[in-house]
Amino acid sequence: MRWALIQDGIVENILVADETFLEAAYPHHDRVELSGDVTCDVGWTWNGVGFAPPFISIALEAPLGLPEAIAIRQAEVASHASHLLERATQGYSEREMVTWLRKEQEAKAFLDSGDPSDAPNLAMEAHFAGRPVGEVAQTVVMKSVALNQYNALIVGVRWKHQARSRSYPLSKLSCLTTTSAVGAGTADAGRN
Repeated sequence: MRWALIQDGIVENILVADETFLEAAYPHHDRVELSGDVTCDVGWTWNGVGFAPPFISIALEAPLGLPEAIAIRQAEVASHASHLLERATQGYSEREMVTWLRKEQEAKAFLDSGDPSDAPNLAMEAHFAGRPVGEVAQTVVMKSVALNQYNALIVGVRWKHQARSRSYPLSKLSCLTTTSAVGAGTADAGRN
């Protein structure tokens, strides 16, 4: 079954899983089974009856010109991409993120040579974790590859959407009006 995982009225994730798994893995989330033509996505709101896309209201004193409207749309796309990248590194301290490049370099050096002196910080981390240096090095490289691929995906999609926004027809740029509201509709769904 397909489920929306909701916390504080916001859809945080969409999963395909059975209800027993969801109860165990996400005990503090509300869940709504997505069946039939019920549509929602991450970031949508849930009011207990139906879903609604994010509501964006822009109040302006005068209508925007096309360059300003494009700049607003590109900023929205960049902000969303940054949010997705931040979520990918949740759980890592700022200090750990700063040292990640060094960890990755040491892990690759160790895997090439097998010599712990090529990875002094990684060897120390492995020692205190009670794990072999090779195991820690492989984990670091795997996570690094996965994060780099995810980053490439997000940045590539961001670029694509920003490029598209430069060629939007005026009718699609809702922020050209003095007050714009996007996402006011709801889609009904039964709560489980």
